[in-house]
Amino acid sequence: MAVIQILQGAISYYAPTSTFVLVNSAGLPSAYGVLIAGVFSLAFFYVNYIGLTG
Repeated sequence: MAVIQILQGAISYYAPTSTFVLVNSAGLPSAYGVLIAGVFSLAFFYVNYIGLTG
C-alpha cells in the first residue's frame, strides 16, 4: 500500500494533468492500484526468495 501511495504522489507531481489514479480520495486502492500492488508483491517475493536461496 505504501508503494502505490508513493507512486500516486509521484504521478501527481510529475504529471499533474494525468487522470491515472492508483489511490482514490478515500485512501483505498483503485483497480489499477490493486494490479500494481500485486505486481510489486510478486517482485518483492522474487527478490526475497533469491536473497534466501543464494
